[in-house]
Amino acid sequence: MLRRKWVKKREFIVYYYLYRKTVGRPISIHDAIFEVKKVFNYNTKTSRNIIKRIIKMSLADKIEVNKIMLRNPDEVLNDYLVSFLSHRRKLFSPPHKARQEP
Repeated sequence: MLRRKWVKKREFIVYYYLYRKTVGRPISIHDAIFEVKKVFNYNTKTSRNIIKRIIKMSLADKIEVNKIMLRNPDEVLNDYLVSFLSHRRKLFSPPHKARQEP
């Protein structure tokens, strides 16, 4: 499993706000950008980049060309937990001794 990069505060807050607003319903990317722009007072470019990062970091799944479905926060945090524990296990596992051929 690849080590996941942690979400920035801004992206997480926007993701959580949109998740609470949609709760299991798909939302168009344009509506999400408009909502971020309206609620958080970001310009269009920043709003678009935040939505792109939310999709790229697997906080939302593209279900159609222009629609996304935000993932449940429990699933997202569970993925981060599994990734973190896997990484820690690799860091602190004892090194394997190479077999010596007779």
